[in-house]
Amino acid sequence: MKVVIDELEKALNFEETHKDSLQISLEDIRLATQNFNCIIGRGKALEFQEDIEIWEAKLPGDYKNIIQMSKTPEIYYNLSKKDLYDMFSNGILLQGGNMCLSVGTSGQRNEMISATTFSYENNKLHKRRSIQKSRFQRVLRIIDISNLKTQIKIKTQFLSPNVVYGAYLIFKFCDSRKFSNQPMYVNLKYKLGSETLHAYFARWGDDKWLMIELCRLLPCKKDVDFEVVLESMSRYYCGSGAIYVEGIHFQSITNATLKAKHEVYEKLKGVPRVYNSNSDSVQQVPVDYDGETQQEYDEKVLYFEKTVRVYENLSVMMYLLPLLMNNYSH
Repeated sequence: MKVVIDELEKALNFEETHKDSLQISLEDIRLATQNFNCIIGRGKALEFQEDIEIWEAKLPGDYKNIIQMSKTPEIYYNLSKKDLYDMFSNGILLQGGNMCLSVGTSGQRNEMISATTFSYENNKLHKRRSIQKSRFQRVLRIIDISNLKTQIKIKTQFLSPNVVYGAYLIFKFCDSRKFSNQPMYVNLKYKLGSETLHAYFARWGDDKWLMIELCRLLPCKKDVDFEVVLESMSRYYCGSGAIYVEGIHFQSITNATLKAKHEVYEKLKGVPRVYNSNSDSVQQVPVDYDGETQQEYDEKVLYFEKTVRVYENLSVMMYLLPLLMNNYSH
């Protein structure tokens, strides 16, 4: 910067000295600005060095291959590495716009699969719609929340192995709802494998979509099969309006606590039964599998039971008790 200021002072002094002259030769201009190109060149070199050393190191190792999977890879060719990093942080659309891949600050990958890939029985109750503020071009509109009848059978491609993930249903109500920091009682009924489960609360995300945790999983590879059937939500608490479903979001979880099925523990070797980390990242634990478990992984994702915490049960009771008391008093 000092060099630039010195060169500008030289140019100003030159102008002051020759203010009575009506003409300045091209040679005079060249002499007064001869160091400018060198200064600008050094600045660009420093920017390029920073772009490579700092920002490219934060990109996924296979980011070039990932970009080639997008619908319009050419729009990314001239972006700086910092711009690419911002793009991966926000999410890049792949698979014809039906999947959104994002990368967290620790390098863990998060994946969302569009609801337009789901299967459903009644086309009259399920419609594809374009709405504002969605990651995808279209979302799924379900008219009757008491009869969802939506089968989700999807396959991930980019999950980080040995990282704990939550599988979240991302949705919002078609009618306007006031954003809140408090969880919303929805009582979603769904099937995971042969089990019928209930997720009582949905919480608001930063993007003002609601999210419900369906289960947690610990994949040993990038691509896993995921199957769940959505059955119903409570019309008593949610109302009779329709919902927009954006998709299923596989989001990495820090400070994770998992509880696995008993029959799974009988087959696993070297896997701790409970992940309970107070650090900012999930500890990576080497895992050894016997032959039967490895084969099970090849055919089906290793599911974990949804962690049922004591505070969640208490929250349900505390939420319902005033409503029940109020109904009883009337």
